[in-house]
Amino acid sequence: MIAGLALVAAYGVAAYYMIRYVPALWAVAILEGFFVFAYNLEWFAGRFHTDAWFAVSWGALPALAGYVMQTNTLSFAALVVALSMGLFALVEIKASRPYKELKRKGVDLGVDERALLQRYETLLKCVSLGVIFLCAGLLLARIGG
Repeated sequence: MIAGLALVAAYGVAAYYMIRYVPALWAVAILEGFFVFAYNLEWFAGRFHTDAWFAVSWGALPALAGYVMQTNTLSFAALVVALSMGLFALVEIKASRPYKELKRKGVDLGVDERALLQRYETLLKCVSLGVIFLCAGLLLARIGG
């Protein structure tokens, strides 16, 4: 119930801003709205609950939405950044699933499994830092140029 009310409120605020200030956001918002349900609730027999659609819906589209909200336009540079965010999301989902599986085993891990767990953890930390530094670089380019 609370989640439903939060979604209604979020959609209301978004619709207000899109009508008043950011009409270019409608295309991205409609796609994001679709994925909120199609990915998370596994609509269409889970066809949209895949790693590739995760990369689109949780990586690329939010990056595009942020750019469009700020500029009310779309640019080639924004598409490149969205692609990079989608690829970061794809690496994250591909590494996090086996990482979680190994973590669930807990103390029953062998030497090789512990080494693999450490590799996945390092990979996930690097993805997180990569996203942070990409965003910092974009911010510096924006304020410095």
